[in-house]
Amino acid sequence: MTGNTSLAEGSVVELLSALDGCENPYACPHGRPTLIRVDSEELADRFERDYPGHH
Repeated sequence: MTGNTSLAEGSVVELLSALDGCENPYACPHGRPTLIRVDSEELADRFERDYPGHH
């Protein structure tokens, strides 16, 4: 699997299932993380809309 590859819903489930079976599901073979934690504050910062009339 490479970057910028679209996955069908069934493929996503299969991929996550395969990840569960890995010895180290938290990093790829190159050491890059496969999971990240994003808290609600970071999400708000990334998607905040700042314009008149928006609440």
